[in-house]
Amino acid sequence: MKTIASLLFLLILISTACEQQQTVSPIVEKGVSLKLATERNQKISKVAYTLYFEIPENKSEPIPATLSLSFNLSDSSQPLVLDFKEKQGSLSGVTIGEASVPYDFTNEHIVINPENLKKGKNQIDFSFTAGDLSLNRNDDFLYTLLVPDRARTLFPVFDQPNIKAKYTLTLNIPQSWEAVSNGKALNESTSGNRKTVVFEETKVISSYLFAFATGKFSKRTDEGSGMTMYYREQDQEKVDRNAPEIFALHSQSLQWLEEYTGVAYPYNKFDFVLIPPFQYGGMEHPGNVFYRESTLMLDKEATINQRLRRASLIAHETAHMWFGNLVTMDWFNDVWLKEVFANQMASKIMHPEFPEIDHELNFLLSYYPRAMQVDRTAGSHPIQQSLANLQNAGTLYGNIIYNKAPVVMRNLEDILGEEAFKDALTEYLKTYYEKNATWDDLISIMNGYTEQDLSKWSSDWVQGKGAPIYEYQVDEQQSTISFMQKQNIDDQIWPQKVSYTSSHDVSKQYQIFLDGKQVNAPFQTGSQPSMINIDGRGYGYFRISQTDWESQYETYGKSEVAVTRAAFWLNSWEGVLHNDLQPMAVFGKLMEAVSQEKNPLVIAYNLNIMNTIFWQYLDENEKSDLGEQMEKQVLERIAREEDASIKKTLYRNLVTLTYSKSGGEKLYQIWNSKGAEIGLSLSESELVTLAYHVKLREVEGTESILNEQLLLLKNEDRVKRMKFIIPALSADEAVRDAFFESLKSPENRASEPWVIEAISFLHHPFRQKTSAKHVEESLKMIEEIQETGDIFFPARWLENTLGTYQSAAVAKTVDTFLQNNPGLSPKLKDKVLQAADMVSRTSGISVDLEE
Repeated sequence: MKTIASLLFLLILISTACEQQQTVSPIVEKGVSLKLATERNQKISKVAYTLYFEIPENKSEPIPATLSLSFNLSDSSQPLVLDFKEKQGSLSGVTIGEASVPYDFTNEHIVINPENLKKGKNQIDFSFTAGDLSLNRNDDFLYTLLVPDRARTLFPVFDQPNIKAKYTLTLNIPQSWEAVSNGKALNESTSGNRKTVVFEETKVISSYLFAFATGKFSKRTDEGSGMTMYYREQDQEKVDRNAPEIFALHSQSLQWLEEYTGVAYPYNKFDFVLIPPFQYGGMEHPGNVFYRESTLMLDKEATINQRLRRASLIAHETAHMWFGNLVTMDWFNDVWLKEVFANQMASKIMHPEFPEIDHELNFLLSYYPRAMQVDRTAGSHPIQQSLANLQNAGTLYGNIIYNKAPVVMRNLEDILGEEAFKDALTEYLKTYYEKNATWDDLISIMNGYTEQDLSKWSSDWVQGKGAPIYEYQVDEQQSTISFMQKQNIDDQIWPQKVSYTSSHDVSKQYQIFLDGKQVNAPFQTGSQPSMINIDGRGYGYFRISQTDWESQYETYGKSEVAVTRAAFWLNSWEGVLHNDLQPMAVFGKLMEAVSQEKNPLVIAYNLNIMNTIFWQYLDENEKSDLGEQMEKQVLERIAREEDASIKKTLYRNLVTLTYSKSGGEKLYQIWNSKGAEIGLSLSESELVTLAYHVKLREVEGTESILNEQLLLLKNEDRVKRMKFIIPALSADEAVRDAFFESLKSPENRASEPWVIEAISFLHHPFRQKTSAKHVEESLKMIEEIQETGDIFFPARWLENTLGTYQSAAVAKTVDTFLQNNPGLSPKLKDKVLQAADMVSRTSGISVDLEE
């Protein structure tokens, strides 16, 4: 009897404990499915989140939090599903009014029974422990990063872009910390060693745009604009030197966008936070933009490329206030839509900010090489991709949406004309003000500004994938030139204008609209095509023979027009990749060109091609034969160069290109002199990078260089980063192996930029004989990395693992991995194929390689 009584008592206890957590659950899959998102969007509106977080000083302690959620329901007959990707015990209470509410906590969702809901306004309160995955907690600061579906890892939420909401935030933090969020700080109150900061309610924003940062930050407010910059850089001279330009670039971008769009800045403030280990270049939270600190805080002798990159990044994130934040994609399959306009507006904003720059050239070199880098691979994909579940949205990001899309959108602007394009965008912003819109919504508006049907154009460029390959021939009898599209991909055409010249008169340009598999144009008898795509605006590879290329080099590789030279080299690189041109021949001409080139953008691009050919196409004997010669030539150019930007560009590439023993010794001399050896003054971060490369080359007498450099550092964040990276550079293979093993734990991958830099050294060509064994394990980790890492991390992990190999064994390892893992998601498979493209080409081992 005692046993039965005990059993009954236990059942009563279990029933009581579960009472508050039992309801009728719909079948919900993990993540945020398109089906769930569509159903919620149809019945939920007027959402507001009131959030409270109590942030402890110790990063290992839990963060207690509360949420008061209000919303309207048009249909209360079905269970309510919220997203919360946390452990079961993280949710401690759900109440409506004073009463506890039963709920199910399953498959990353909180499910509320319909009997506790009503049509119209509802309010539900939650007590919980905040999730750590997207809090990015460091010793004395933290910051949120919730794109694309990470809000649900922090608090209960309807985590989808088309349920916009207002947010009111309160933070309880250590008294010595600063805090910043989307809204203005309304008041602060102090109690002992703690303080409470209350922020104003935001305007309606999507869940991925809610953000806050808190910790030991310094701050500076610009009197003219009212903007406040939060930062951790400890070199006050560096801050003083950079701050005015940083504020000015933001102000200029805001003014330009207001004038261009005809829509005033839509938010109440504009602050930004500079974070040393930030995963991206920037993230566009309204009123609270986050940047990687090193991208904005430049060294004294920053190159023109670095200055352009900073200005472009600031313009990009500022443009997002209109394109992405004010008008947001309806679902993340159109995430490219916000990114393309941010990049396209940034390109336009740069014109008045850098009047001395050739902006056609900058556009060409900023977007075309990176877009082609993916589009030529077997992992190419359309700009607009399908997405069944938001948990996979991170796999959509990459060079196609960031770099191909601006090329495509410029193509569309050419069709409409600048003014019509601008008017269409203004109509789009005003029509969908504070709402969500799709690509089809935009195309519908733009169709009203042109007689051309944009549906086929969109099908080819936006829903299609890959880059065209063109061949051409002259018909003497018909006096025509024929352009033929080589590949046949589902009747895809890629309609575009292409400019070309003929040998009859190389100064005269002709233009042809390629809107078919074969297009003919009149051509003078007795003439030959001289250069196809002379202005660089055509997208694709224009086939060229070694003989024609050598004759073109004298005319176009040495042209007085910088964009022509750049277009020539871009197509030359494609010729190497498609086995039409000899790598050694192109490398030799590049060495000649770099010794004479005056444009810093073209120099940087040429050196980048040289770097890739040297490390991935040349064998050890060729590297030995060319190494010292190349190093000597670059050093001679550095010595005579007066332009500080070109000088620094040459130096940065010397560091990565150096191969010979004497070259390594020269790098050590440069490090010892802090750059004075070659007439430069190197910053703390540049000296760290130089020390890494000296260590890689195992220069005699430099065994302790990393520890010596570590002792010289004054910036605490750089000290932490360097300590993390040092094991990846160890001369001891066992130490390097142990470091790689440590990366299998997600907590050791938390500072993603540090990890990416470390594995680039781990898999550097100097280390590949001992690091190739880690490739298979690195590939096996990719699904977990996609699950736990931020959006760019999987691709960067793969690129820095596979990116510089020329080994047949590594190519076979990748191919075997893909064959043995047929269940790998298609988008992750694409990332693997993209990263493996170069090792496949250079080793001659096919990894699903397609042309």
